[in-house]
Amino acid sequence: MSGKYLNPNMTVRMPQALKDQLKQHAIANNRTLNAEIVFALQQYNKQQQLASEKST
Repeated sequence: MSGKYLNPNMTVRMPQALKDQLKQHAIANNRTLNAEIVFALQQYNKQQQLASEKST
């Protein structure tokens, strides 16, 4: 491991339907399920930061 993640393991519970949708997105985007989840969370974070900047 490259040291990119300090705490790499995390358990997340989610509805099976959401997991299935994420898996389909991952396949379509040539990513692993983990990479797709990380990407989605990063996008969400960016959107939240932009919304926060606009409101100040």
